[in-house]
Amino acid sequence: MIIDVSSYQKKIDWARVKLAHPDIEGVYIKASEGIGYTDPNMRINAVEASKNGFKVGFYHYATLNNVDVMNDARTEAKYFATITKNFTTNLPYVLDIEKNGNKTPRDKILLWIKTFFDELEHEGITDYCLYSYTPFLNDNLPVDHDLGSIPLWIAAYTETLKLPHGWDKAWLWQYTQKGAVEGIRTLVDLNKKP
Repeated sequence: MIIDVSSYQKKIDWARVKLAHPDIEGVYIKASEGIGYTDPNMRINAVEASKNGFKVGFYHYATLNNVDVMNDARTEAKYFATITKNFTTNLPYVLDIEKNGNKTPRDKILLWIKTFFDELEHEGITDYCLYSYTPFLNDNLPVDHDLGSIPLWIAAYTETLKLPHGWDKAWLWQYTQKGAVEGIRTLVDLNKKP
């Protein structure tokens, strides 16, 4: 099992998490959002989770905040790579894209995602995946997109997993946002291999 955390979870007792939950093998930590925002608990979570023997990975929350999608995606990816470069990671880097408040057209969202991953590769990061929800991807990507080879971490709080168009499998399934984990005072997202 893998959990994912951010500053929402406040101060985490990682030693207690490890002792109480030997089934948790890894943790995804929110690193950044948009351009210039670093999660205030990123560093302490990364250091303490790693010190307590967890695999560690980072995710970036996309904001789609500029009509110049290529520049926006490059800038967000570069920022994500820069703030995480001094940490050891054992899990793929993650682009979390789940909102389209500016009503960016489907083809532009596809371009944004591709540009983001191209920039990660330019920064030397080749192990990455996409996090989202099936309804978001189906509503915001062209039906004939070519992203299906990118590993997919899908959030679906249902008994069965319904994949979005273009993917025939998921790499990771966030099956609940209401997990109880000793050492964490708030509810936490739980993830498993489908």
